[in-house]
Amino acid sequence: MGCEIVRQESYEDPGRRSRLWLRNDIFHVFTKNTGTEVIEGILLYLDYLEEADWNLEAFSKMRKLKLLYIHNLRLSLGPKYLPNALRYLNWSFYPSKSLPPVFQPDELTELSLVFSNIDHLWNGIKYLSKLKSIDLSYSVNLTRTPDFTETAKVLRVYRVKCIWSFLKHLMYLAAQS
Repeated sequence: MGCEIVRQESYEDPGRRSRLWLRNDIFHVFTKNTGTEVIEGILLYLDYLEEADWNLEAFSKMRKLKLLYIHNLRLSLGPKYLPNALRYLNWSFYPSKSLPPVFQPDELTELSLVFSNIDHLWNGIKYLSKLKSIDLSYSVNLTRTPDFTETAKVLRVYRVKCIWSFLKHLMYLAAQS
């Protein structure tokens, strides 16, 4: 019933819905660049790894996006912009070497970029007072980490098969190898 209520927000244009979870609707928004400020959540779970060419400029219109979950999608290019309102960012196979430089994730509580091409998250210090969990497992290109001095609430850092430095105030670390 809730899904139908969201569909009623805009039958014809999925970019005008507050939540997107259907593969075809999400692909439509990113191939046609029809994202809008209305979108607050995107959940794309693919059973098998797929490749796609998206127009990631659509993110620049999604200023209220709070949840972004992309699983099993390989893109050739990464985003130049991610909304600062993001609270939950989970993107397997994230294509870029770092998060966009203009991304100020002040609201971010969870960050998961497993199997990503990430080399480093960002440059300099970010004041991420709400960040609690970071998962960079199988991000084999990860070579350096940012200064986490101002990120005192991080409770969990997961890293499997990647290089990772010590985090001050870390309460739990899950690591293999």
